[in-house]
Amino acid sequence: MQLLYVSIDQSQCWREIGLLSPWDIGTKGAEEGKRAALEAIGRWAEEGDYLAAIEKGSSVADLAAELPEPPELILDFLPHTRPKIYFVPEPAIFTARV
Repeated sequence: MQLLYVSIDQSQCWREIGLLSPWDIGTKGAEEGKRAALEAIGRWAEEGDYLAAIEKGSSVADLAAELPEPPELILDFLPHTRPKIYFVPEPAIFTARV
């Protein structure tokens, strides 16, 4: 009988479907939060400047008309990466009897 040592690394597959380690979840959440906060600050500053320029005839209705459309729905099949499978065959030990 030959024994095998099998190791299956699915970490990249799990990351692709959103199942992250606690460290990765914290890092990703911090990055997304910072990005969203900076985008919101920039958007609010632009809207404030637009509304402050009252002499140009700006209005809240014009500002509301410029809001972006909802994002398009994208369908994807995950994961894209196959798991890494490693195996090491152990030498067989035979005992012969005559």
